[in-house]
Amino acid sequence: MSFDSAKIDTNVAHSTPDMLKHVSSTRLTPNLSVHTFAVQANQHFNRSFRPGQHLTIQFPRDLDPVSGPQNLSEEDRRLSFTPYHVEYADNGVIETISLMARNGRVTGLLGLPRLRDPLVAIIVQAGGGFPPAITDSAQRLICIAGGTGIAPFIAMAVEMNRKSSAEDGEKKPVLMCSIRANDFGAVEYLLTHQLLRPRDWSMDRQSSAILWEQTIGVASKDVAAQERKCSLHREIV
Repeated sequence: MSFDSAKIDTNVAHSTPDMLKHVSSTRLTPNLSVHTFAVQANQHFNRSFRPGQHLTIQFPRDLDPVSGPQNLSEEDRRLSFTPYHVEYADNGVIETISLMARNGRVTGLLGLPRLRDPLVAIIVQAGGGFPPAITDSAQRLICIAGGTGIAPFIAMAVEMNRKSSAEDGEKKPVLMCSIRANDFGAVEYLLTHQLLRPRDWSMDRQSSAILWEQTIGVASKDVAAQERKCSLHREIV
């Protein structure tokens, strides 16, 4: 079964482009942040976009409020994300989307304070995602992810749970993911804010035990590596 990889130019034949206005940013760890944007989009986008898809976003020339527009090219300012959370109004219109990203050269600029207007970006494309043939399948899905790759699965599971009935409990997907020790803060944030909700997933004891052992193993290795570095540093000094 192939994935739906078609991309949609969200602004074709529309006089007003689909816009995102920055609302908030939260740094979860030294490496990870989450960013929430208010969606100012036309009805075509609201009807066609589905959780699990990625967005290509063009940020403005003044993205870097410190170094100015000469610091980043147009290509540098065009980034793709997969929202991990989509918030809907009562009428079904998308109100906000939330993104999770590594704190890089460009993404690290998204949450910087701005003296005048808030950061506004244009949605260039929306595409990818999981087709209905997969999300509506009668078979249980096993979702495997690592790091920020968990984002599309979180959004997909929430959408599936929103459409499901009580009788569909046995169809809930299984999530298997690897987590770096220094990214535990991100998982805590997702759980605390009920963005990663255990009720959206099938809780398989064996899988959970294996994942827990793997996670603890990774954490132990990272801690051991740090201890070796500290020991080596003391010997050199």
